[in-house]
Amino acid sequence: MAMPGEIRILGPETKPKYIPRRKYPFYRYVPKGFLDNLAYREEKVMQGFRSPEDALDLWIACSRDLLFYINTFVWLFEPRTAKILPFITYEFQDEALDALNDSIGKHDTVIEKSRDMGATWMTLSTLDWYYVFHDLHTFLVLSRKEELVDKKGDPKTLFAKLDFIHKHLPAWLRPPGIERLSMHMRNLGNEATIDGESTNEFSGVADRRTALFLDEFSSDYYSYKILRR
Repeated sequence: MAMPGEIRILGPETKPKYIPRRKYPFYRYVPKGFLDNLAYREEKVMQGFRSPEDALDLWIACSRDLLFYINTFVWLFEPRTAKILPFITYEFQDEALDALNDSIGKHDTVIEKSRDMGATWMTLSTLDWYYVFHDLHTFLVLSRKEELVDKKGDPKTLFAKLDFIHKHLPAWLRPPGIERLSMHMRNLGNEATIDGESTNEFSGVADRRTALFLDEFSSDYYSYKILRR
């Protein structure tokens, strides 16, 4: 079996600008140009299907490198153009993802942003990375009403975005089983969970989580009360 990071598995180095190699050892192999990235994604997906050993190596590389996982296997849905797009991160998104990654289970992080910066997709992709690859992590995602957290058939909800990410992973990279209920998903392979609630005065009461995600924080009356608990 090849060790993750061998040229045979990951390809030549591309040297993206933002690359703390100690934390993200495989990201430097991912091409960032649109067409080159698409070709790289297809190559890695097919590599995993052709060889179980290569699939395991790529799974390990993903588990150790959030930025490699996102830029090689995560896709986004853009409703305004009705297009499915590869999540190819900008440098500022790499920095934000690194900050989010460092904050999980440790401290609060606030993202101040204008529209179309990808903050929701970045946050959910980070939580999803822990959910797919790291045992027993448990997360709570909240928005100002339940219909924005999870509503069947509505692509703008938080859980719809998580479902979309999982749907477009290659079969060999997906969790071996997912328990999916309303406002809830559990990875049956590692017992990681993501649950959802609307933000209200009782959100998170008597609850303990690895981390929680407060969507649209500034527009919700109860956000500060939840953070003070």
